[in-house]
Amino acid sequence: MYYWLRRARGGGVIIGATLVFSAIAVSELILMLVNCLPAGSQAIIATVISAAQFPAQHIAKRTSNPFQLVKNNEPQSAYSLKASIRNKRLLASSALGVAALGLTVGLLRGYPNGQPIAFDSASRIAYMLVTVVICMAIVLICLSGRTGFMTTSIWIMLLCLACLAITSFAAFPDSLSIGAIFATSLNALTVGYCYYLTIEFMTHGWRDPYYYAFSGWIVYFVTRAFARIVLSHITPLNSNTELTLAIMADAVVASALIIFVRFLNDAKTPAQELPNVQTSPLQKAVALSSPEEQSAIASLREDSFAAGIAALKKQYQLSERETEVISLYAQGHTQKKIASELFITPGTVHEHIRHVYTKTGLHSRQQILDFIHEQ
Repeated sequence: MYYWLRRARGGGVIIGATLVFSAIAVSELILMLVNCLPAGSQAIIATVISAAQFPAQHIAKRTSNPFQLVKNNEPQSAYSLKASIRNKRLLASSALGVAALGLTVGLLRGYPNGQPIAFDSASRIAYMLVTVVICMAIVLICLSGRTGFMTTSIWIMLLCLACLAITSFAAFPDSLSIGAIFATSLNALTVGYCYYLTIEFMTHGWRDPYYYAFSGWIVYFVTRAFARIVLSHITPLNSNTELTLAIMADAVVASALIIFVRFLNDAKTPAQELPNVQTSPLQKAVALSSPEEQSAIASLREDSFAAGIAALKKQYQLSERETEVISLYAQGHTQKKIASELFITPGTVHEHIRHVYTKTGLHSRQQILDFIHEQ
């Protein structure tokens, strides 16, 4: 999953939302079909789908990156301003908001005693329909150009699902599967929203992409698991449904307050860029990168740069891989960084750069940049 999130960075609101929520909708349809099969067949299909990741990644590496697929004037961040998303306070508040919602989801999915609630055919179909319809609605709204929808509306949608689940559990204590429909949909959509935020922070953040992917995984899934474990083993909770419902409602309110107070503060005051500091040995050890290294994705969107790279490729008949390498090299990436981006060895990167120098007659990074800017 981290590979696909990392590959999607830089694509903007439309690409990120479409990729994430379309994938969730399709996966729900597949899960629904697989659940109709015998257990042995389910295991075989799961194995085949898991193994399909490897050829899918191989095919993806030979195609265009998402940020090369669209050219539009949409906002480049879920928070409208790239500077805002590079604000540490926004990162912290997003993490706290997601953690609070993760706590709610963990309690909802384990209500009332930490054990899973069995779905019958009707409730399983209802859960699938709720999830797929909401996912496709999000995708259609974004494709219609209303990219500002991503800022707060999806978060409101998640909070409404949480409220529906809590209310359903309270209103239908003898039919817990009704509340479980909304709780399970909330879980799937929250996962999608976390993945979408991960893409946004990967694109505009100041740290290494995998930092955001791993941090997002910890913030949501660990808090969700913690809540489920507590509900299973703490007697005052699993024996007092009113207390459990109250704690879930408190967590929803806390999540809403954390996120929306942050939004209001960002709206009232301009976001401050992070200081440009040199990477320390400790940062290098944990694979954190500087703001300059992350600026490459934004540079690739500029039409002038893309046109210059295209002219270089056409005039000197560069291969696809040579073009990818020299594009990143021209933006200031080190050979080690290029190797990491393209999943090849530093030695291979060095050879591609040498071949480009031979074909073009250019002899430095600056000469390559000069050629690009002249186009």
